[in-house]
Amino acid sequence: MASISVAGRSTRTQWALIGILLVAFALYLYGLGAQGLWMDEVITVQRSNMSLPDMLDDLLETRNHVPLYFVLMYPWQMGGSSEFWVRFPSVMWAVLGIAVVGRLALDLRGARASVLASLLLALSPLYNWHAQDARMYTMVAFWVIAATWAFLRAWRRGGWGWWVLCGLSVLAAAYTHLLAPIVFVAQAFLVILQRRRNPRGFSRWFLVVLPAAVLYGVWLIVLANSGGFATAYTGWIPAPTLVDIPLTYYVLTVGATAGWQNALTYVPLVVVLALTVWLVASARRLKWFTRWALNLVGVGIVVMPLLVWLASLRQSIYVDRYFLPLVPLLAVWVAIGLDLLWEQRRTVAWIGLALLLVGDIWSLSNLHFAPRYRRDDWRGAAALIRDRAQPQDALLAYAYRPFQHYDIGDLEPVDAWSIMEDPSAYQERTSEVVEGKERLWLVLPLTVLNNHGFCEERDELAVYWIDENPYVQWLQSAYGLLEEHRFTGVHLMLLYVGESK
Repeated sequence: MASISVAGRSTRTQWALIGILLVAFALYLYGLGAQGLWMDEVITVQRSNMSLPDMLDDLLETRNHVPLYFVLMYPWQMGGSSEFWVRFPSVMWAVLGIAVVGRLALDLRGARASVLASLLLALSPLYNWHAQDARMYTMVAFWVIAATWAFLRAWRRGGWGWWVLCGLSVLAAAYTHLLAPIVFVAQAFLVILQRRRNPRGFSRWFLVVLPAAVLYGVWLIVLANSGGFATAYTGWIPAPTLVDIPLTYYVLTVGATAGWQNALTYVPLVVVLALTVWLVASARRLKWFTRWALNLVGVGIVVMPLLVWLASLRQSIYVDRYFLPLVPLLAVWVAIGLDLLWEQRRTVAWIGLALLLVGDIWSLSNLHFAPRYRRDDWRGAAALIRDRAQPQDALLAYAYRPFQHYDIGDLEPVDAWSIMEDPSAYQERTSEVVEGKERLWLVLPLTVLNNHGFCEERDELAVYWIDENPYVQWLQSAYGLLEEHRFTGVHLMLLYVGESK
């Protein structure tokens, strides 16, 4: 009878996990192609359509990414460049990440923790956002959680298959995003401290991780010989302050679409902190290996933002989406905390879970249905220009890449940055652009540039670009404003330049 009962629970757990995976897959597919590509997604399409040698040359020229994601996207791009198609691989990496999280939590704590961890990750707003993003973030999150799971299995059970999987996952994560190895460096300190407890496991870990570190070092050496990490491509990232660290954990909990200025949206973060305190206080009730595995999970969650924050004191690289690999680790951490609480205070555990899910659902509803949280609408802006453009039009743009992807007819974008930087040349340089033209399209980006992706910044950007920008003010005084059009993240102005005022 006992075996039947255990088998029944196992079957229910399997069906629950399958159900969560199906719900996540449907959720990530919902509206996948509804929004146009934002700037970095356009770069993904452009880079993935290059030949492999040209792609590597471009990566070494820009010096801010590693190649694995783009190499894998190279054959995928042969199927097309629609928004749905180029984002679909991120959906699959995200779903695979949920499956691995479920298995990791199952190994560490059991069925309930497995279901909780899978559910929390599936509904994570930040994870949802990047599951619909044609970038490498859910892919690197998968490799980090896969490496962690494979390592813990190998450390506990042995077997070269798991060790090789661990080493390959570490290498894949490192070649998917430059900052991913920080998690493994943080975890390595705990592994080194346990070398006497499991010398054989330590030796094997060293043997599989060392080649991965060497191969990652090869890219760093090539990068250094090419001029080092590109400051020009990170200059848009604001230098973080101390308040940005708690805001990062807020975003890891409820995403950037919950409305960070609303105090109620911080309740899930308070729940996570309370569960962390409970988990630490109740750790003695866990088996030794589970405690140590949780330390391995927790050290990555804590150390990565801290080290990136410290590095950003010299050159800012502090952006929350770079921390997406921590979201699966956080889901495991919180799930085990809830599972422990469930055993002694079930009602409190239910309340905590409900508050977490309400926060997720609130943020997800904003992500999908609130216009202010949509991606920059370069597709809509390009369509309007294409439909309304006339033969005697010119186009000045502060962002040209989207118009290399989205058709704007026969117009050729002219970079506005060089003109704006020299007030003494406003008239001369602009006259060159509009010579022989009757109308001028001006494209102003309202792209969110803060560390956390809070779209509320767009209101401030609109003031900066439209009401206070000296060049924009000069254009409006020198020429007649015909029309203005606002898209999410993009502002268009159409001026009549046939005759100066």
